[in-house]
Parts: sequence; C-alpha cells; structure tokens
Amino acid sequence: MPSSLSVVLILLVAGLGSFYQLVVGPVIHAGGVFRKVYPLNNQNCRTVPELDGCEKIVHVPESGLLYLACSRISQRPYWLPAITHLNASGIPLDDHVATYDITTGKVTRLQVEDYPNASRGLYVHGMDVVPAASDPSLLYVYMVNHRVPLEGDPAVVGADSSIEIFSTKTGSSKLKHVATIDDPVIVTPNDVVGYPDGKSFYFTNDHAVKTGFYRQLELIFNLTSTSVGYCHTHDGCKIAADNLQGANGIAKSPTNDTIYVGSAHGAGIYVMDPQTDHTLILSDRISAGGIPMDNLSFDKNGALWAPLFPRGFEAVSRYKDFSIKAASSAWQFTTNIGPNSFYGEKYKAERVFEDDGGVIMGATTAVYLPDSRELFIHGISSPHLTICKV
Repeated sequence: MPSSLSVVLILLVAGLGSFYQLVVGPVIHAGGVFRKVYPLNNQNCRTVPELDGCEKIVHVPESGLLYLACSRISQRPYWLPAITHLNASGIPLDDHVATYDITTGKVTRLQVEDYPNASRGLYVHGMDVVPAASDPSLLYVYMVNHRVPLEGDPAVVGADSSIEIFSTKTGSSKLKHVATIDDPVIVTPNDVVGYPDGKSFYFTNDHAVKTGFYRQLELIFNLTSTSVGYCHTHDGCKIAADNLQGANGIAKSPTNDTIYVGSAHGAGIYVMDPQTDHTLILSDRISAGGIPMDNLSFDKNGALWAPLFPRGFEAVSRYKDFSIKAASSAWQFTTNIGPNSFYGEKYKAERVFEDDGGVIMGATTAVYLPDSRELFIHGISSPHLTICKV
C-alpha cells in the first residue's frame, strides 16, 4: 500500500495539474504569452493621424460616414476605468465624437449642445449610432460616459458611469443632448447598442464591481460574473443576461433582433435572443479559439467583425507604456455553408488581418466595407486610424 506521504504527493500533483488546466492555462492562453503573430494583409495600409485614441467606430451606410468615439492616448494611463486607471488628476479634457468621410477623407469633430451636465464632462468609451425609425437622416448616438464621481476618491469608489443619448443629423457637426441615464444596473459599462426609438438600448457591464481585488479574481479564475443590461428612458434599467465571461463589445444583427456579445476573456461570442420582457436568452456561442476580443460590428453583407488581441498582455501593458507595441487581429465570423456545417461547425471564423503593432497598436474596433474591400481599424491606445485593403 502507498505511504501517507505518497498519497499526499499524488493528491498534490493532481491538484496542481487541475489548477493549471482550469485556471493558469486558460489565463496564459488568453493572454497570448506564447502565441506567435503572423502578419496578414497589413502592407497596403494608410493612416489618419487626426483621429487619436478612438475606442469605437460605427459605420452609418446611409451617410457615407464613420462615427468615432475618441480621446487622447496621453490620458489613458490616468483615466481608463475599464482597466482601473482612476487618477482624476489626469482626467482627459479632449474626449469627443468625430466623423470621417469615407469618400473625401474629411475629419469633423462634433460639438455638443444642450448638455446639462457639461461641468461633469464627457469621457467616451463604447458608442452606437442608429438612424431614427421616423427619419433616417436623424441619428441617435448612444454613448458610454465614464464620469468622475461627485464624492470620494475615484481609485476607491470607481467611475460614476452613465449612458448618454444624443441626436444629430446626417452630416451635421452638432450633437444635441437628449438624455442621461443613471441607474444602479449601470455598473461598469463598456459598450452599448441602441434602438431607433432614441429611448432604449442594451449595454455590457465588463466587470461585476467598479474597483477592488474581485476584479482581478474575475480574470484569474475566468469568473462568469459580467452582464448585459437593458434600459429604457421611461421604464428604467434591468439586468438582461448575467453569468457571462468578460462581456465587452455588443452588436445587434442588421436583419433580426439577435444580440451578439464578445468576450474579452476568450469565451468567444455569445449569441442571445431578446424576450418580450427584454431579457436575453443564450442560444449559441461562436468560438474564436480562446483569444480575447473587443467591439463588434456587422458589414453590409451580414458578416460579423471583431478585433482580437493575439497577445493580450501587450495590449494591457501598452495602456501604461506607449513604447510597447501591441499586436492586433481582425476576424470575420459568418454562417458556415461549407461541408463542415454538416458536422456541427455552424459558424466560420476567419482571420483576415493581423499585425505585430507596427501598423496598428492594440486595436479595439474594426469596421469592414465590402465594396471597397477596406478595413477601418483603430484602438483606444492607438495614435491614428488605420485603413487597409484586405
């Protein structure tokens, strides 16, 4: 019979093996510590330096414009609540929404009007731009705003984030404030998808809490602790789906009501169906090989696009030190119509673009235009918009 020491050693080895397989291994894989970068379609590219530090790009086809939520990357080490940079002494003073004319290349910074909380600032993150149901030339802009709290040290209490709704006309340089939504359900908003009524939206909470050690545990142990919320300006907010892993970018299908949520912890894309009470039911999940991703977008052909972090630890490091290059990928996800669909591969995931950080640094958003075969890609820590033929 084995000795007591042998039994203890066997149990210890088994326990360490399980811990590595269930905890350490997935974190190393998601962080891309040993992942190689294979450049793809990153040679025929140009940049737009006027657009700096843009977290999100939204294409409004009817307008011929891209709408971008931008800041200055120099402020990221101070104020970026998504990764608990909460030093209000370095609060950004230049956050804004800009447009980029796809035909002429003109950049226009939109000026905010009738914003009653102007003294509290506008610190942009996720965004959606939606033509109104009654008038396609009227656009509703839904914006995550990471405000500084009115009381307390931000490093302790976190940001006092809200969702702002603005309106604008196609081609206008003005943003008119419509509503500010504050609610306890809006904890750590990252991205938002709006509806053409100008009143309702879904958003992601990328963490369960604003500050504290539990945020680290969420990543270390791959906790399913994040959520999607739903709000209506008249009816308030509610949790629509919870127990998600790293909920981040969110998008709505252009052809039906299906909601897609990307995971920043490598869990792929959650496919969710809205119910009559606006809760979301998980119907499927699309794999991205365990690689973290950020914002989602659809092209005119119905393909879903996402920027991925092949070496995620570089992206996190770059938020503090801009001398560090951060690799980026852009993937396209489509319904699989090939032979493999008969064997359960419902979706096709295709790597279309990849760069080691020499062309685009830490991409957080990607928009593809099939007609021109152009990929517009930017990042919250990138100094310029990058446009590549792919």
